[in-house]
Amino acid sequence: MVDVSVVGRKIKRFSAVGQQLDLAVRKSVHLAEQWGAVCGTGRAAAAAGGRQRHTALYAYLWNSAWVIALDVALGCILGAVLLAHADAVGAWMVAALRQHTVTSLEQTIVWLRGWPAGLKLNNGLDGFLAELFLWLIHFWTTVFHPSARHLRAIVAVAGWSGFVGGCSMQLAVLSDVLALTTVHTYWFYMVATRIFHWQLVTLYSLFNLFRGRKHNVLRRRIDSCDYNLDQLLIGTILFTLLTYLFPTVLVYYITFVGRRLAVTMAHGLLE
Repeated sequence: MVDVSVVGRKIKRFSAVGQQLDLAVRKSVHLAEQWGAVCGTGRAAAAAGGRQRHTALYAYLWNSAWVIALDVALGCILGAVLLAHADAVGAWMVAALRQHTVTSLEQTIVWLRGWPAGLKLNNGLDGFLAELFLWLIHFWTTVFHPSARHLRAIVAVAGWSGFVGGCSMQLAVLSDVLALTTVHTYWFYMVATRIFHWQLVTLYSLFNLFRGRKHNVLRRRIDSCDYNLDQLLIGTILFTLLTYLFPTVLVYYITFVGRRLAVTMAHGLLE
């Protein structure tokens, strides 16, 4: 048996359109409650002379109605424009998404394979990470190209949604489209973050080895520990290797964090 409330919360969490639909329903209910309050206070005011409260509720009601009407009016204007130029807008969206989510990303990774900004990276690790992310981009391209032809239909849906949900619903559709078309940048961000976190944790553990300490997992604290010569030798070798590999991982981490930050800022602007 599916819990409808749980499904609804998940939709609102991952979809801007779901959040906007929930907001529209709550606005409608609130507007109906305001209308009932105005009618009730109108009769009470006529009987008891409480005109001030009735006037305040009346102004609040029509202010809410005016905001909704303005949203729908802007949505109708923008929807008419989108429906009239759906082909051109869809083609522009395909070109823009391909440029900013595929081509520029490939160019950035190819640039990182050399000496980016004069910084000499580890050739072996740099080549491995570049091939990994380029393969993920090519995989995403095979998924993106078949779905790109549906962008015209999405533009039409966004146009029609403006006649019902207003301009805010159109922005919600755009936010969901942006989330779906940039999901691969989230993959890159997660991969780079995991590698970066793993290397930081390993370096911290090896640094504790030189201090004669180790992390006590059960007590969640740092305890003293006596290491033998072989352990110190292996720890020194690993610490040296990871220290020289760290700048390469850091460069890729900063690159994809910047991409993820740009997408997050775009979502925040639309919201």
